[in-house]
Amino acid sequence: MAWGAKGGRGVDDLVERLTRGDPSLSSLHIFASRKFGREEVQKLCQALRANTTLKELYASGHHLTPQTAGMLGAMLAANTSLVSICLGDDALGDAGVLELVDGVKQNSTLQKVDLENKGISSKGADSIAAAIQGHQSLQQLVLAHNHLSDEGVRLLQPALALLRRLDLRGCHIGSQGAQCLATALREAHSLEVLRLDDNPLTEHGGSALAAGVWHSQSLRELHLCNTGIGDEGLSRLAQALTHASQLTYLDVSACSIGDEGVSDLADAISDPFHGIADKAMLNEEFHGAAPTPAHLHVLKLRDNQISDHGVKELGEAMQQSSSLQDLDLAGNQVGIQGLKCLSAASVLQKLCLFNCKLGQEAADIVSCFKDNGFSNVRELDLTGNEVEGPQMQSVLEAVQQQDVAPALKVHCYSVVCLSTPTFGRYTSILADKDETKCTSDLISNVPA
Repeated sequence: MAWGAKGGRGVDDLVERLTRGDPSLSSLHIFASRKFGREEVQKLCQALRANTTLKELYASGHHLTPQTAGMLGAMLAANTSLVSICLGDDALGDAGVLELVDGVKQNSTLQKVDLENKGISSKGADSIAAAIQGHQSLQQLVLAHNHLSDEGVRLLQPALALLRRLDLRGCHIGSQGAQCLATALREAHSLEVLRLDDNPLTEHGGSALAAGVWHSQSLRELHLCNTGIGDEGLSRLAQALTHASQLTYLDVSACSIGDEGVSDLADAISDPFHGIADKAMLNEEFHGAAPTPAHLHVLKLRDNQISDHGVKELGEAMQQSSSLQDLDLAGNQVGIQGLKCLSAASVLQKLCLFNCKLGQEAADIVSCFKDNGFSNVRELDLTGNEVEGPQMQSVLEAVQQQDVAPALKVHCYSVVCLSTPTFGRYTSILADKDETKCTSDLISNVPA
């Protein structure tokens, strides 16, 4: 990686290395502190036309006019080594994108195009679709934080069939755009990761998207943080998961989800035929195959409205499942009863209960470790639960016992309640336990 230095210099030193084909220069990041106007862009493009060693080019944050974007586009049409690009700033706009992606269309080696926060609207999305449709090498497209809207997604949809990763975070996509993406999921046989965080999908959008998930044969990760899909959207997704066995990662954090949605998800994990099917959720969009248990490995449910009741159902489902290993319930209404239910899920390896409602009694928390509780947990985060220093000390001493939580490697706690001497005791306790460690960020936050 070649890092730009302060001083406002241009790119002559980089151009020289690219021209002679320096094999050590495979990834180039042109920092904003360097000059990168018309003259510099022209020099760089001339060097890159024949260069065969550079794989990654990052010049994000630099202002590009349609003319300089066109220079880079022409370079991309001739270059045969670049696999990843990220160029321009939020003023690139539709006109600049049109010039740039013309070169993407003619390039045969690019695998990733990052156009995050480039001021692109639905008009620019139309240009991108024309450039990438049928592209044989392109695998990943990042369009996060552009104002694409539902119309932009509609224009993109026919061109998404060959992508493996699509990032549309914060693109002002609603339920109609979600419907277009559902169609894309039906038709795309390669798409593995879809990021839709921070879009106002609503419950209708979540339900529409679920139909596409049901039919997808390739989707492995679905990111829906802060999309407002609610209980209804999650319930429909839960049903889709009983057919999309390859989907192992689901993030529905901050989605206004309560116990009702979690209950349906628990059914999908443990016993979909007698759970979701009995609730008469099947319709014309979800048919043609008997449901099977969802195969989630990672489930993110942060910052919702889930109580001990919902956690109890989820914990019981996990006791019947062999797949869910990583569970994030931070920022929910999870208390001691919820913690006890989760402690019996032997498949669980990572649990986050940051900022929940565990209370201040160490004895209640310690009781959850009894009878082989959390037997396979390797990471446990109880931060932000108002547990006072002496009380947490009791928890740590209990965890230190050899027959308690034997797999535990990292135990996070609320550093704001502890003094430096207490922290010293904490490190000595965990230092005696096999394979335990203390994260450096905790050390830096302990008050003197």
